[in-house]
Amino acid sequence: MGNVIYCETEETTTPYVFRDTRIAVYSYEEVCYYIFHNPSIISLEVFGEEFLQWVEEQLHMKELADKLSSMHKEGTTLIEFLKVLLLEANYYSKNEVALLFERMKTEASLPKAIQLKKQADGFLDFHKYVRAIRIYDKILQEELEPEFCSTIYHNKGVALSKNFELKEAAECYRKAYEVYPNDVSLSCYLTVFFMLNQWEDAEDEAANLGVDLGTYHRILGEYKRLQDGYEETAWFEELVKAMEDRRYGREDKALKRLDKLIQDWKEDYRTQMV
Repeated sequence: MGNVIYCETEETTTPYVFRDTRIAVYSYEEVCYYIFHNPSIISLEVFGEEFLQWVEEQLHMKELADKLSSMHKEGTTLIEFLKVLLLEANYYSKNEVALLFERMKTEASLPKAIQLKKQADGFLDFHKYVRAIRIYDKILQEELEPEFCSTIYHNKGVALSKNFELKEAAECYRKAYEVYPNDVSLSCYLTVFFMLNQWEDAEDEAANLGVDLGTYHRILGEYKRLQDGYEETAWFEELVKAMEDRRYGREDKALKRLDKLIQDWKEDYRTQMV
C-alpha cells in the first residue's frame, strides 16, 4: 500500500499478526488503520484473547485491554467493540469512525451473497487465495443473477490462477463468459491457453465460443505486449523453469521453484504494507 502511518502511541518490536491475512501490526495506529481499510473481513473473533494480551503486554495499554476484555465477557456487538477500540487514542476522529460504522451497517443490510463477495474479494486482495476460493464456492451454491454469477466465477478464476491452478482457473473464466458474456472473462480464458503455449487450443476455444477473428487477435496482441514486459523479469524466468520442470516430471524441483517464487512475492507485498 505504501502508506506512512504516524504513530503517537508506543510501537513494539513484537507484532500482532492477524491470522486471516497474515498482516503484522506494530502499533495501536496500525491496528486502527487495518480495521478502517478492511471492514468486510473484520469480525469479533479477530480480537480474541491473544490480541487483548498483545494490547496489554506489548502496547502497554492495560486499561484499553481491560475494557475490551469486559466487553467480550458481557457480550457485545462488533460495532460497539470497535467504537471503544478506535476512539481510545483518537487516531481517527469521531466523525470518521461514525462514517465507517455507517458503511458497515450499509454492508450488513446487503444480501448475504454480496456480503460474502466483499469478504472473498478482501481475502483475494490479501493473497489468501484458498480462503477466497472457499467463499466463492459458497456463494455459487445459491441462485444468482447471471451478471453477478459471472463475476463470482471470474473472481474465483483469478484466485485459482494466482494459486497456479491454471486449468481450474480456465474453467471458471469459461463459465463466467458463458453465464454472462464479457470481454474481461473471455480475455482471461484465452490468456490461460497462451500462457500454457496451447495456441491451437486457444483458437479452437475462441471458435467454439463464437469469437470473431478480430477479437481473438486483439486479445492475443494484448497478451504479447504484456508478456514482452514481464519476460524481462527474473520472476518470469523462474516461472518458466518451474513449468518446464513440471512438464518433464521433475515435480519436486518445480514445487521448490514455485514455493520460492511465492515467498518472494509475499515478501515483496509485505514491503508495501505498513
